[in-house]
Amino acid sequence: MNSTPPLPRSLPAAQRGVTLIELMVTLSVLGVLLAVGVPAYTSVTRANQISAQSNNLLQTFTLARSEALKRGLRVSVCPIRNDDTSACQTAADWAGGWMVFEDDFGNAGTIDPGDRPLQLFAPAPGITITTTAASVVYLATAAAQAQASFDVSKPGCTGDQKRTVGVATTGRASIQRVTC
Repeated sequence: MNSTPPLPRSLPAAQRGVTLIELMVTLSVLGVLLAVGVPAYTSVTRANQISAQSNNLLQTFTLARSEALKRGLRVSVCPIRNDDTSACQTAADWAGGWMVFEDDFGNAGTIDPGDRPLQLFAPAPGITITTTAASVVYLATAAAQAQASFDVSKPGCTGDQKRTVGVATTGRASIQRVTC
């Protein structure tokens, strides 16, 4: 018979928790990860919001251009406030939202009786849109009546997070990254 000697009772009993030192090390590592991760997350979130709003503007101008060509009439984009489609706002109000509308009657770039809204775009909270253009007007040929430039940013912008959405007189819209 093979007999093996019994194991010594030097093995510790099952642990029932963590020691104070283990808890302090874990909290220290968590603190370092949060100190590094939260600012990076905030920066990524800010960059994504600026990019999304820039893409909304680009989509707007592309839609207005294609509608002008498809309908064979003038189509404009202008800033509005609180989904009010009765009047365009000033050039300083693009962050409050904007609208694409058939602009076949009256003055170009303004809402006149008979003009019909095609699509509304909601504002993005905290986003700043800077431009001198009170409206962007597309002619029936899909050309823009005038060149326009829109700077899209957000407070705390760093590096090249800022975007410039440009509309050429050919009607083509584009986005560029620029330094804040």
